[in-house]
Amino acid sequence: MKFSNKAYDIAKFIAQVVIPALGTFMFALASIFGWNWGDKVVGVLTALDVLLGSVLMISSNQYHKEEENEKKIEKAIDNIKKELK
Repeated sequence: MKFSNKAYDIAKFIAQVVIPALGTFMFALASIFGWNWGDKVVGVLTALDVLLGSVLMISSNQYHKEEENEKKIEKAIDNIKKELK
């Protein structure tokens, strides 16, 4: 799965900032108000964050592999051009 740069940046911000902040906020509210389901909400948010982080890592790895392959192809083309001269 490959994201556009903008989609990747947004998803990364959500994974690194929004979900952890929301989990902390929900945990605090659950503790303050005595809600007995706060741990379940935090558990779901944590699982979602791990899933999103995994998808982002896969996307990043694919992007870097494609970038590396493009550099190898460019280098091979340059070598062929040098040999033809």
